[in-house]
Amino acid sequence: LTASMTALASRRPKDIGLAVDRLMAEVARGPSNAINALLLLNGLGAVDRAFDVAEAYLLESGPLMASVRWRPGQVAVNDQRRRKSHMMFVPVTSAMRADARFISLVDRIGLSAYWRAAGVGPDVMPRP
Repeated sequence: LTASMTALASRRPKDIGLAVDRLMAEVARGPSNAINALLLLNGLGAVDRAFDVAEAYLLESGPLMASVRWRPGQVAVNDQRRRKSHMMFVPVTSAMRADARFISLVDRIGLSAYWRAAGVGPDVMPRP
């Protein structure tokens, strides 16, 4: 976390690179790490890496593995046992929502189908 805070404050490429590397190394350690990484990677401008984390966390696919299942050595947090998508709709992830890959991602996790069926959508995107 210290590397990320330093990089967010300094915006120096070397600091950002170090922070991105550390965040990516922590993704597989648990669901809260994946959510944290997704938010911080966006804040650091590492949108491609944020998509890698989103696919790992939300779909358990792609080049990473981020499970919602508890494993020995992880902190047990009850609310981490279900997938969450709220972090995709906060201000810091606006670059992801503006990226063409975002619609494909929400299609693959089932949100687009839900929005169509319910006749709703997130406030940060046009209605389906």
